[in-house]
Amino acid sequence: MDRKIVLELVDLSHGCVIADSVVSGQAIAELESALGQSLAEVRGGCYLELDRQDAVKVAGHFAETLPASCMVHVRAWLGHDDLPYKIHTQRELLLMLGGHKPMAVFVVDLQYEENRELIPERYFAPYVQEGLFVERIVESEANGVRLLTVLYAVRDQAWRIDAWLLLKKTAEKAGWSEGFERMEGSLLGYEDWQNDAHIELMARRRASSGKPA
Repeated sequence: MDRKIVLELVDLSHGCVIADSVVSGQAIAELESALGQSLAEVRGGCYLELDRQDAVKVAGHFAETLPASCMVHVRAWLGHDDLPYKIHTQRELLLMLGGHKPMAVFVVDLQYEENRELIPERYFAPYVQEGLFVERIVESEANGVRLLTVLYAVRDQAWRIDAWLLLKKTAEKAGWSEGFERMEGSLLGYEDWQNDAHIELMARRRASSGKPA
């Protein structure tokens, strides 16, 4: 399969991806030439944050000019990019403000203090203070690993926070299942057809890896 790179346009005021563009084949070499650097190290969940000068060079993938309020990330193409919809990751806040997502959940490993920075609290804080969103912070331990979970819900959907926590607690006893996967997706605001596509993708991955269903 041809290597693929994803360019993401990020709105700095909300910390959200607002557009993306997939680059593959020869276009990657052209991109590397324009940036004057190899992108071979951009793999897995890592991403490269372009400085303003380099971001302007690739702005044509999104628009004629790069808005002053935006930056560009470069990341590897991931399995979820094959889904027929955009996942909510790094789009949570704008989706919630737009009424398209009722709740967002962020979980990090507290073994590394810098992981706290992965939770976009500074972007959500103004809306929590305004009373538009409800915030819940939970510290827990699983298999010797300390976890920090921060949940946000639109105020009239705050019940989803307790439902999500109960789902996770139950799954710890009963084991994770497709049913729990679907429930979690629904609590986070994914539609049924999106949950179907997600479950199908997971099944294909298991089949290709030889893991049991």
